[in-house]
Amino acid sequence: MSANRLITDKSKKKRKPPKSAWKDGQSGNPAGRPKDGESWASVLKEIANKNAEELAELFGNTDLGRQYKLMPKGVQMKYLVGGRVLAALMFEPTSGLFNSWMDRSDGKVPDTLNHNQTLDVSNLHEILAKVYAKRPDPDSG
Repeated sequence: MSANRLITDKSKKKRKPPKSAWKDGQSGNPAGRPKDGESWASVLKEIANKNAEELAELFGNTDLGRQYKLMPKGVQMKYLVGGRVLAALMFEPTSGLFNSWMDRSDGKVPDTLNHNQTLDVSNLHEILAKVYAKRPDPDSG
């Protein structure tokens, strides 16, 4: 590295902020976080806690409102959706749906292995001999 490239902290020139930069004391997020009921998370939580009658009233005489009227009375949507997912797992099993369900309910399975252990293979020949001794001979059948 050449001597020209070595610059001490004291000799570094501070870059001027662009004209569009925030002024001292000015917020970088003037609108703030979304108001309650405006974020997707809060809307979905609110809907999940409603029962079918409440959603039927909310959606009125639309196709969706009529579908809600057909659902069991007094049961929160989160239970109806959970039951539907379980039914899908029973009758239309897909690995993606099952994996997503398990990741959400039991937590994601770690995808790393512990490599700090050693494997004793001193008697591997004996173990393999026992395994192969129990297997039927493919040529004898």
